[in-house]
Amino acid sequence: IDASTADGELFLTIRLGFAAYEPRKIAERTRRGMKHRQAEGELMGHPDFVTYGTRYDKNLQQVVPDPEELEAMKTAVTLRQNGYSLREIGKKIKGDGDARDGRFSGHPQCVKVMIRRANELGITPDIITRS
Repeated sequence: IDASTADGELFLTIRLGFAAYEPRKIAERTRRGMKHRQAEGELMGHPDFVTYGTRYDKNLQQVVPDPEELEAMKTAVTLRQNGYSLREIGKKIKGDGDARDGRFSGHPQCVKVMIRRANELGITPDIITRS
Protein backbone atom coordinates (compact mmCIF):
# COMPACT_ATOMS: atom_id res chain seq x y z
CA ILE A 1 0.00 0.00 0.00
CA ASP A 2 1.47 3.28 -1.09
CA ALA A 3 0.41 5.93 1.44
CA SER A 4 1.63 8.72 -0.85
CA THR A 5 -1.28 8.14 -3.28
CA ALA A 6 -4.86 9.27 -2.70
CA ASP A 7 -6.11 5.65 -2.79
CA GLY A 8 -3.46 4.48 -0.32
CA GLU A 9 -4.15 7.37 2.06
CA LEU A 10 -7.90 6.64 1.91
CA PHE A 11 -7.33 2.95 2.63
CA LEU A 12 -5.04 3.67 5.63
CA THR A 13 -7.43 6.32 6.98
CA ILE A 14 -10.33 3.86 6.89
CA ARG A 15 -8.25 1.14 8.57
CA LEU A 16 -7.08 3.51 11.30
CA GLY A 17 -10.66 4.68 11.78
CA PHE A 18 -11.86 1.13 12.38
CA ALA A 19 -8.89 0.46 14.67
CA ALA A 20 -9.89 3.45 16.84
CA TYR A 21 -13.62 2.66 16.62
CA GLU A 22 -13.55 -0.91 17.93
CA PRO A 23 -12.08 -0.30 21.45
CA ARG A 24 -14.47 2.60 22.00
CA LYS A 25 -17.41 0.47 20.91
CA ILE A 26 -16.34 -2.34 23.28
CA ALA A 27 -16.07 0.16 26.17
CA GLU A 28 -19.51 1.55 25.34
CA ARG A 29 -21.11 -1.92 25.35
CA THR A 30 -19.32 -2.78 28.61
CA ARG A 31 -20.58 0.37 30.35
CA ARG A 32 -24.13 -0.26 29.10
CA GLY A 33 -23.98 -3.86 30.35
CA MET A 34 -22.64 -2.80 33.75
CA LYS A 35 -25.39 -0.18 34.17
CA HIS A 36 -27.99 -2.81 33.30
CA ARG A 37 -26.53 -5.29 35.82
CA GLN A 38 -26.43 -2.62 38.53
CA ALA A 39 -30.05 -1.69 37.81
CA GLU A 40 -30.93 -5.36 38.31
CA GLY A 41 -29.25 -5.22 41.74
CA GLU A 42 -26.26 -7.32 40.75
CA LEU A 43 -23.02 -6.61 42.55
CA MET A 44 -20.35 -4.87 40.53
CA GLY A 45 -16.98 -5.27 42.23
CA HIS A 46 -16.03 -6.70 45.59
CA PRO A 47 -18.79 -7.30 48.19
CA ASP A 48 -16.94 -5.19 50.78
CA PHE A 49 -17.16 -2.10 48.58
CA VAL A 50 -20.90 -1.67 48.13
CA THR A 51 -22.39 1.81 48.55
CA TYR A 52 -23.07 2.94 52.11
CA GLY A 53 -26.70 2.24 53.01
CA THR A 54 -26.63 -1.10 51.21
CA ARG A 55 -25.06 -4.51 51.73
CA TYR A 56 -24.41 -7.56 49.62
CA ASP A 57 -26.77 -10.42 50.45
CA LYS A 58 -24.94 -13.66 49.73
CA ASN A 59 -28.15 -15.72 49.68
CA LEU A 60 -29.88 -13.47 47.14
CA GLN A 61 -26.55 -12.70 45.45
CA GLN A 62 -27.46 -9.05 45.06
CA VAL A 63 -27.17 -5.67 46.74
CA VAL A 64 -30.01 -4.91 49.17
CA PRO A 65 -30.79 -1.95 51.47
CA ASP A 66 -29.19 -2.13 54.93
CA PRO A 67 -31.72 -0.92 57.55
CA GLU A 68 -29.03 -0.17 60.18
CA GLU A 69 -26.98 1.96 57.82
CA LEU A 70 -30.07 3.71 56.45
CA GLU A 71 -31.04 4.58 60.03
CA ALA A 72 -27.51 5.90 60.70
CA MET A 73 -27.80 8.01 57.55
CA LYS A 74 -31.15 9.42 58.70
CA THR A 75 -29.62 10.23 62.10
CA ALA A 76 -26.70 12.02 60.40
CA VAL A 77 -29.04 14.12 58.24
CA THR A 78 -31.20 14.97 61.24
CA LEU A 79 -28.24 15.99 63.38
CA ARG A 80 -26.75 18.08 60.57
CA GLN A 81 -30.06 19.90 60.06
CA ASN A 82 -30.03 20.67 63.78
CA GLY A 83 -26.64 22.33 63.67
CA TYR A 84 -24.25 19.56 64.72
CA SER A 85 -20.75 19.59 63.22
CA LEU A 86 -19.56 16.70 61.08
CA ARG A 87 -17.16 15.70 63.86
CA GLU A 88 -19.95 15.69 66.47
CA ILE A 89 -22.16 13.62 64.19
CA GLY A 90 -19.35 11.11 63.60
CA LYS A 91 -18.73 10.67 67.32
CA LYS A 92 -22.44 10.33 68.06
CA ILE A 93 -23.12 7.73 65.35
CA LYS A 94 -19.94 5.75 66.03
CA GLY A 95 -20.75 5.80 69.76
CA ASP A 96 -24.38 4.72 69.24
CA GLY A 97 -23.27 1.69 67.25
CA ASP A 98 -25.81 2.49 64.51
CA ALA A 99 -23.34 1.70 61.74
CA ARG A 100 -21.72 -1.69 61.16
CA ASP A 101 -18.17 -2.11 62.43
CA GLY A 102 -15.56 -1.42 59.80
CA ARG A 103 -17.92 0.43 57.47
CA PHE A 104 -18.02 3.76 59.30
CA SER A 105 -14.96 5.34 60.87
CA GLY A 106 -16.69 8.39 62.31
CA HIS A 107 -14.31 10.67 60.39
CA PRO A 108 -15.93 13.99 59.34
CA GLN A 109 -15.29 13.24 55.65
CA CYS A 110 -17.13 9.91 56.04
CA VAL A 111 -20.05 11.78 57.62
CA LYS A 112 -20.06 14.21 54.70
CA VAL A 113 -20.20 11.34 52.21
CA MET A 114 -22.91 9.63 54.28
CA ILE A 115 -25.06 12.79 54.24
CA ARG A 116 -24.52 13.25 50.49
CA ARG A 117 -25.57 9.63 49.90
CA ALA A 118 -28.63 10.14 52.12
CA ASN A 119 -29.63 13.17 50.04
CA GLU A 120 -29.25 11.11 46.85
CA LEU A 121 -31.59 8.51 48.32
CA GLY A 122 -34.09 11.15 49.47
CA ILE A 123 -33.68 10.35 53.16
CA THR A 124 -35.37 13.13 55.13
CA PRO A 125 -34.48 14.16 58.68
CA ASP A 126 -36.56 13.75 61.79
CA ILE A 127 -37.15 17.04 63.57
CA ILE A 128 -35.37 17.02 66.92
CA THR A 129 -34.01 19.76 69.13
CA ARG A 130 -30.37 19.94 70.11
CA SER A 131 -29.79 19.11 73.76
